[in-house]
Amino acid sequence: MIWLDAIGACLALCATFLFTNTYRTAWLFGLVAVMINFYLYFNKGIYARLFLECFYLVTMLGGFKLWGGLKKAHRPIVSLSKTQLLLLLTGWLIVSALVGTLLAQVTPSTIPYLDATSTTGSMIAQLLLCFKVLECWIFWLVVDSLAAWLQFQKDIPFHASVHIIYLAFAVYGYIKWHRTKISGTTKII
Repeated sequence: MIWLDAIGACLALCATFLFTNTYRTAWLFGLVAVMINFYLYFNKGIYARLFLECFYLVTMLGGFKLWGGLKKAHRPIVSLSKTQLLLLLTGWLIVSALVGTLLAQVTPSTIPYLDATSTTGSMIAQLLLCFKVLECWIFWLVVDSLAAWLQFQKDIPFHASVHIIYLAFAVYGYIKWHRTKISGTTKII
């Protein structure tokens, strides 16, 4: 199981690096990482993250299409309004509490609320990434902190370490996307 942890973590890191640089090929690396991680989380009993991998599968395909697919066109980077950000944060807290309660009642999870909060936050961040919303990187910063803590608790060391590295990627991604948004240039690879 440790080798799957390492391979899935490496592929996910590659995909994230490509996302920070707005390369469409990131979606393909991410797709393979999702399939590996699904198997890993299923065997470790991290149920909300398992559901998240199914969500990622759909968004990897959708994100690739939204970012232009195989065409030469590209989607520009956009930002959220303060109202949109407030609504997203409020929704995240409410849905996290509901999902955490559900996990506590219907699964043998030992970390239902942490699992629910990192999972629902990941879903928000991923959707924002699909639509090239600059603030996705702020969400990823918070989510990756929570996910690292969760995975260290569940003895998945490679993925936990990857989430620590993701923190640096989130900062880099925000800076890079902000500069790209201002300059109006996006690479198409």
